Amino acid sequence: MRNHTLALALVALAATVPACAAASDDSAGEVDVEAIADELTSAQIAGEYQQGRGMFTNLSLKRERENGRLRNTFEADEVVVCVRAPCPVIHLTGKWYAARDFLQLSPEGQPRRVFKTKLTSGKYLSLSNASGVEMAKLTKVQPRTGGVDAILAAHGVPRISLDLPADEATRQAAAHPSTVGFEAALDKALTSFLQDGDDPESPLGLVSDIDDDDPCKKATDRETVKCFLNDPRTELGMLKMGESAEHGESVGDYWIFTVYIDHLSDHGHWAIVDRKGAEATYNYGFN
Repeated sequence: MRNHTLALALVALAATVPACAAASDDSAGEVDVEAIADELTSAQIAGEYQQGRGMFTNLSLKRERENGRLRNTFEADEVVVCVRAPCPVIHLTGKWYAARDFLQLSPEGQPRRVFKTKLTSGKYLSLSNASGVEMAKLTKVQPRTGGVDAILAAHGVPRISLDLPADEATRQAAAHPSTVGFEAALDKALTSFLQDGDDPESPLGLVSDIDDDDPCKKATDRETVKCFLNDPRTELGMLKMGESAEHGESVGDYWIFTVYIDHLSDHGHWAIVDRKGAEATYNYGFN
């Protein structure tokens, strides 16, 4: 989610910056990191970073193998300085390079940005400019393991934020014996969110109206929904014992998963999975 505390603090800068402008003075000099990039540093710094303070709220440094070669790509959400909070966020994509204490981001269609870096305890990443002023600080997300992680990866949404307490799933399974287990239900729910647009306020129903210049706009609505879901600002959760969904479905009869995509709309979304496996899974939205 957007860093509202940061946005409020930046209001004080309104008198010295344009009404809407990306954070400036973010270069660490003329170092060409691409020319001196090394594999060891790249492997150490690669990963997902969230809970950002400063110019970035999220930063994803990916290493993907393509035609036998490693390719470094990044995604980032950059806070824009503005007069009135909450300030907007620009989504950046491009290539990245790392060497020793430097990180270079090369956004598509924009000049490269070079930062001095410090990774503390393998977890906290600090990005500073040439003068040593910290421009951003983010926390590295530890990779999820097990069945849930595999399900998210299979659906192409490994970056989604989760609120799926393991103890809650265990309690529900014990209290309401189910033919369909928790992980199978999660798989069905994600399939529904990504593929079922019968309800006009489902994620698929909503993305058909987004602007062509939206960063998540893809060739198909399904790919567009996947982009919105595969984002740390999106939260996937589940209803707890004793709770019911918007249309009255109860946890006693269904596994009920929720999705909130606040950078798409103000709707909440529910996926309803029959514990007995007799009814087809469906999803709907409500604002």
